[in-house]
Amino acid sequence: MKSSKTYKMAVAASMAALSLILDVISVRSNISKFTIYGLPLLLAGFLFGPWVGALAGAVVGFISQMLFYGLSYTTALWMIAPIFWGFLSGLMSKYLIKDNFNLKKVILITFTTSLCVTAINSCALYLDSLIFDYPLSLTVGTIALRFAFSLAFACVYCLVIYISYPRLYKIIKKPPESPLSPQ
Repeated sequence: MKSSKTYKMAVAASMAALSLILDVISVRSNISKFTIYGLPLLLAGFLFGPWVGALAGAVVGFISQMLFYGLSYTTALWMIAPIFWGFLSGLMSKYLIKDNFNLKKVILITFTTSLCVTAINSCALYLDSLIFDYPLSLTVGTIALRFAFSLAFACVYCLVIYISYPRLYKIIKKPPESPLSPQ
């Protein structure tokens, strides 16, 4: 049983690492970043539940902040969104999916999580602009565009999750046997 827990922890850590890599290679602009770094965090929540998903998001959020911006007054504020990617998807999938995985539920969970995360990031950007004196047009003026990109990425997330989740779930529930394990 311990090896199964270790296997799950290793997969969750791999999801966090993949999310961080996708964040590092993202395209950044003044108004947004174009990335699919939320996808592994969504999958971590779907596969392992809200707390493991939130932990993976916290790790990604903290390391990403340290890599790009360093420690500042708003570091914790910017960590909320990646934490929410994993937590909300895990919480919703825990209660909605159970034994009935279907596209409608994936769409509901993915779009809800994506829109909530975009709202959280928009609030973080606004508060960050108040603290560091960014132009108001950079924050409030771009909200509609930020939500439009969020919806577009949510479509991609839905497709990938709908295709990959059932396969990943089977692997996670029955980890491969180690050649070193006693027979």
